[in-house]
Amino acid sequence: MASPSYTTSSNIPIPTYRSIGNKVIVPVGKPADHCLLVPVTSVVTPGIYNSGINDNNNNGGGGGDSPWSGAFTKTFMRGGSLSSASGMENSSGENNNRGGNVGYLLRDRPFTMISKLSAEFIGTLLLTFIGSLSGLNIISNSNAVLHAAFAHGLTVFALVSSFGHISGAHFNPAISLAVVLVGKMKILNAIFYWISQLAGGFCGALIVRFVTDQKQYDSIAGGATIVPPNQLWYQAAMVELILTAILAQTILTCAVDTSTVSIAPLAIGMTVALDIFAGATLSGASMNPARSFGPCLVASYFLQNGPGTKLTDPIWTSHFVFWLGPLLGGVLAAFIFRTLLTRGNNRICP
Repeated sequence: MASPSYTTSSNIPIPTYRSIGNKVIVPVGKPADHCLLVPVTSVVTPGIYNSGINDNNNNGGGGGDSPWSGAFTKTFMRGGSLSSASGMENSSGENNNRGGNVGYLLRDRPFTMISKLSAEFIGTLLLTFIGSLSGLNIISNSNAVLHAAFAHGLTVFALVSSFGHISGAHFNPAISLAVVLVGKMKILNAIFYWISQLAGGFCGALIVRFVTDQKQYDSIAGGATIVPPNQLWYQAAMVELILTAILAQTILTCAVDTSTVSIAPLAIGMTVALDIFAGATLSGASMNPARSFGPCLVASYFLQNGPGTKLTDPIWTSHFVFWLGPLLGGVLAAFIFRTLLTRGNNRICP
């Protein structure tokens, strides 16, 4: 069988198709091509983030390493007004548009792992930096939760919008764990994500120290999350588990399910804000080990009369809560998703 030929338009490879009955032999590009033109038979919303082809059974869209971590894709409807390749003919001069419209995904090549890790590092750094500084200049304690909720929620909205198509915009080890457990990311890649996230959280906390004076820094405890004195550790851990499960579930349903991915940044940002409103006074509402670890480590050295690495100090004695709760929350969200909410072969229950 002869290989299909290629034509080029605006540096985008447009293949010429050959048809055999109802089937079309489809090339997906050459290694040197910048873009891949991939046909799909289902309707795909133009201009959404997509980690693969969604066949509406969750069988084709799981090829990415994380939710919406593939390329930014555009949809062309063959034979319709959206198609720049409409009415394309095969090599025998025959129009292949026999059975109605066929959609095409014009897909950029995937980002490299360096790009993804850089996005995770920068995103976690900015989240930690802005989230920590949001506690400065608060008029009264009644405004503290409001400031924290809006600062973190708006920051997450902006970061997911900016970096979602590059790395998946996890910025959180608990989210990366949940993505691994639903089969959308390799465990080795998740380990590299964790390292980037922890490094980003540390550097973000370090910058907070450099841009504040000692009094300002002490007033926000360096941005560290600490279990409130009147709260028992297991109560705080349970709150962290529930809040993180809600956040992770929102990400899995809005980002992994490509039919709703366009609203993912707004949904995720709002969920972060609502979680902080609900749990800030109970556990600190961290929901993120990287967001807690970096400021805690930096604050233990730079707070006035800081404890250093003394594990008996309150800044460290309750720190495990911000690992235990969020990680278990990620596991719970992944279990619920695969048991009740996902589609296709990734589903545990029938």
